[in-house]
Amino acid sequence: MGIAAVLMGILADRFGPRKVLTIGTAIFGLGYLLFSQVNSIWQLYLVYTIIGIGFSRRMWCPCLLSSDGS
Repeated sequence: MGIAAVLMGILADRFGPRKVLTIGTAIFGLGYLLFSQVNSIWQLYLVYTIIGIGFSRRMWCPCLLSSDGS
């Protein structure tokens, strides 16, 4: 999550925190939907990676939104 958070910070600077938060929430939700379909260990690792990427986008964006002047 730490490496992905750095990349998401760059994306938030480029596209704005609202878009990053929306996309992150969608990826996070997709990960949990895929979680119900896991049948093997490699799928579990893949889904946890997707959830981690989505969570790294969502965890700090509300702070940016509250301090964003727009």
